Amino acid sequence: MLPSNDYHIEFLSEIADLRQCIELQKLTWGFADEDVLPLRSFVVCGKIGGQVLGAMTVERRVLGFINAFPFPT
Repeated sequence: MLPSNDYHIEFLSEIADLRQCIELQKLTWGFADEDVLPLRSFVVCGKIGGQVLGAMTVERRVLGFINAFPFPT
């Protein structure tokens, strides 16, 4: 585990960062292309009131992420 000062948490919206989230799904869970949450879902999530947060290194490497879609009321 990295010391807490080696990474920070931020909202992700840049395509390059979101693409890393796709790769993490494949590496972490062994998902095939058709099983991962696709790029368009990450992009739309941020535009409709949801959030994509990432643990980022200073070199802009995504170490982990979490996303939340808004629930209609």
